Amino acid sequence: MGLTFSFLQIATDLRREVKNIDATYARSLAAFEDAAFQAAFGLDKELAERVVDGLMLQPAVIEASIIDSYGDVMSLKRQPQSPSRFPWLVEATFGQSRAFHSILTDGNSTFVAGKINVMVDTNVLAHAFLQRSALVLGFGVLRNLVLAILLTYLFFRLVTRPLRDMARAIGAGGETLSVPRRNRGDELGALALAYNLETQRRTLTERQLSAEEQKHSVLFETSDISQWLVDFSAVDLLLQQLRRDAVTNLGEHLDQHPKLISELIVKLRVSSVNNATLRMFTTHRGSDYVQTLGGILAEEMRNVLRDLLVAIWQGQGAFAKETLLRSQDNRQFPAIITIPLPPAGSPLQTRTMSIVDISMLQNHAGDYSLQNEILNALEDGICTVRLADTSILTVNPAFERMFLHSASKLQGQPLLLLSVKTAEARDGQVQNLASVIKAEKDWGGLVQCQRRDGVEFTCHVQVSSHFHVDHGALAILSFRPAQVDGPSA
Repeated sequence: MGLTFSFLQIATDLRREVKNIDATYARSLAAFEDAAFQAAFGLDKELAERVVDGLMLQPAVIEASIIDSYGDVMSLKRQPQSPSRFPWLVEATFGQSRAFHSILTDGNSTFVAGKINVMVDTNVLAHAFLQRSALVLGFGVLRNLVLAILLTYLFFRLVTRPLRDMARAIGAGGETLSVPRRNRGDELGALALAYNLETQRRTLTERQLSAEEQKHSVLFETSDISQWLVDFSAVDLLLQQLRRDAVTNLGEHLDQHPKLISELIVKLRVSSVNNATLRMFTTHRGSDYVQTLGGILAEEMRNVLRDLLVAIWQGQGAFAKETLLRSQDNRQFPAIITIPLPPAGSPLQTRTMSIVDISMLQNHAGDYSLQNEILNALEDGICTVRLADTSILTVNPAFERMFLHSASKLQGQPLLLLSVKTAEARDGQVQNLASVIKAEKDWGGLVQCQRRDGVEFTCHVQVSSHFHVDHGALAILSFRPAQVDGPSA
């Protein structure tokens, strides 16, 4: 910038200097015109020589002459040009030399007595101009250089150094940034404030996430139900490929291509299992037996995986299936596998799989024959729900008739499957009965029910709590229709 503006100033000075030179030597010739006219008119060579000597006294004049009206040179004097260090620069700015002349006339008539000529050395003219231009250029550059250094220093002190300190603090993992007092009201202060607020929110979120993970880990490990963390990413990839292949009937397609399930079985990996799983399958943590599902499912693996794929394909909210499992010591027992499923179209990824051993219920059926007879004779619908996962353990015949569901289909299914909602909602909000019984162990009130065929009806429900050695905390629900509603009554 200094060079640019200095060159503009020099160019302006050069234009002005050229005009001043022309005006100066025009005035000089005008001063000698009267004497030169008299010398030329009277053909006085002595006077002509004095006039030329006067013109040659000027430092830049290297040639002066007077010519009479006949074209004869009355007087002519020359001197060599002064040397120049930059002749090319002088010639570019002022030219190689400059010539001036004036016609010698009488002011009162048109008679021409001759003319006077002057040749000017541009080296002399340019010397002073170039010195002045060098000073202008040098001081301009120096002024702008000093200004640039000053601005750079100020920018470093006010912006660069605080930013570098902030970057160093961020790189060191600092949760808060301190800003100098002078920067607290400017952009740096706003940046530091935004970072501090974001860091505080991130720290709070990480603490909450850590607490939730710890809580989930405790619930996972201390649960009396067998819990498995299974990576179903391979299932997501397979279903995406089948959708791209425009498959419409997944069950029929899998039956026609059993190789797809065989390839999928080896890709499922178990991330973790809880202590209840180790006890149920008589194995130990880290054993290869619980690294995959092939060992526990044995020959049922293909059927279970096929039904799971169909449930995901159809967008079901949960998957539950009763099957035969095998422990590491080759003990076989019936169990119910439950897997919560994401909304349709969402990735499955890692899910928690729950396994409930129902052999205990079958083994002790004879011990409770009297109780079963009483339950079967009741007109109220009775169901037993495990509070840990709100899955249905038992139902009586009245419950089956009331909801038009068979006991075999309901056992092991979550209570959410029935979509029973409270009619007397708190704060005007309807709640699912599953949420209510988990929050309140003993509860009673009206609920809205829906049979399998879609008919809705209202029931009085009474909830009582119970603790079972094998199944933990239970809720016993008694359903009594509030009004006669056809077969369900």
